[in-house]
Amino acid sequence: MLELTAIGKNFNVRDTIKGTARNAVKNRVVKALSDITLTINNDEVFGIVGKSGAGKSTLLRLLSLHIQPDAGSIRMLDKIIDKSSTSAQRRQLVQQTSFVFQGFSLLYNYSVIDNIALPLKLRGVDEKSRRAKALDLLTFVGLADKAENYPITLSGGEAQRVSIARALISDPKIIFFDEPTSALDAQTMKDILDLLKKVHRSYSVTMVLVSHQMDVIRYMCDRAVWLEDGKIKKIAEVKKIKKFAVDQLNDLWVDNHA
Repeated sequence: MLELTAIGKNFNVRDTIKGTARNAVKNRVVKALSDITLTINNDEVFGIVGKSGAGKSTLLRLLSLHIQPDAGSIRMLDKIIDKSSTSAQRRQLVQQTSFVFQGFSLLYNYSVIDNIALPLKLRGVDEKSRRAKALDLLTFVGLADKAENYPITLSGGEAQRVSIARALISDPKIIFFDEPTSALDAQTMKDILDLLKKVHRSYSVTMVLVSHQMDVIRYMCDRAVWLEDGKIKKIAEVKKIKKFAVDQLNDLWVDNHA
């Protein structure tokens, strides 16, 4: 379970004052998040929505412990994290989670299978074991034939499948997704969302998903939080859709003919 209590996060911003000698700089504090209290249940698929600048990415980075709160506390997997927590305490929890990025974040000088196996390599797992597990996950995401390829040869959808396989290799209890389908066409987007549903069914993992696409949230999520100006506007159950609509090119034209 993930639980946030009275979370606040500020950022210091340095503005250059135009027309002043030596480009004088003025410091100011930007409140990114204020008084955020919410609970994400085990095995839940939870969405984060809001306009650009609402605080979605900051909230995801706080939940995933990539940044510390300035106020309040985070309970993750029965451990409490606040501004006094050490990096070692955060690292112990982060190792039980994974993160899937919008831009895939693959290493282009590593093969597909070595990209997937990298988290285990960093933890000292032997090569044979980590490659065997990576190959099993490649089969799971439908890319067993791409094991020795390099990321530059992959389509966007294939690259995101590799990213998902890499996220699974460390057996995480929670996976965080930052706009995982925003760079994909409609059909590939649906394929990736269906893969995420398969991941959730197969691994019973908690998922936290940021998206600006409402149909993605409605197709994937059980509940969602709506952020506005760094504050919670609403937390509620999502009005789900069972089918994710894929626009067809034929629908673009007035005459509706190919």
